[in-house]
Amino acid sequence: AIAADATKHNASFYWHLGDLRLISGPDQDFIEERVVQGKPTDLAIYEKAAWDDFIDNQIKPWGEVPFYVGIGNHETNPPKTRAQFLAKFHDYLNRPDVREQRLKDDPGATEPRAYYHWIRDGIDFITLDNATADQFDADQMKWLEGVLQRDAKDDSVRTVVVGMHKALPESISIGHSMNETPAGTESGRRTYAMLLKLQNDAHKNVYVLASHSHYFMDDTYNTDYWKANGGDQLIGAPITE
Repeated sequence: AIAADATKHNASFYWHLGDLRLISGPDQDFIEERVVQGKPTDLAIYEKAAWDDFIDNQIKPWGEVPFYVGIGNHETNPPKTRAQFLAKFHDYLNRPDVREQRLKDDPGATEPRAYYHWIRDGIDFITLDNATADQFDADQMKWLEGVLQRDAKDDSVRTVVVGMHKALPESISIGHSMNETPAGTESGRRTYAMLLKLQNDAHKNVYVLASHSHYFMDDTYNTDYWKANGGDQLIGAPITE
């Protein structure tokens, strides 16, 4: 129903920021669908079918509307792994516009990653990967720094929208954010500082979106920490999935 209505209103694309399926146990809709079919549901059946079910019932209904997929912590719940996510959603992570931008940035980056970006209408949409405790790791931080440096020098890029699963640290969602791990806290603070610099020095509009909290939240970075450490000016709100 959401896809049909959005398509009717000419949605430009759909951007999913992770937690595609629960994985630790069968989702309610999956169970009920099996009940209607008169079929049993156990964890093994669910784990095997969960991502295919997501593609069939949550991606395909969007038809020709571009679908951009992000990774959440549920995508790395055992037995699922980031490598499995990259394999299953390879075609979506390697969309023509994403692949073109990736190779433009780095001709050697022939395979898709869980973090990527694409530019349209003067806006750089950046998908980050903070699904596991080690993220953002050094490789992703180096990549992001390069993307933001190029955006700062590119007059055609007026706005940067960064989407990720867990909110950056020190937000009003501090208990359910990148503050969950030391590596997340450190790299997330650095990312916030880079985005703030991009906004203040290069005069770009900067927005930050996340979905880990599973409900709508406004003024996300209007906290004492950010007021005391560079400002709370970034426009951000974790969004419901």
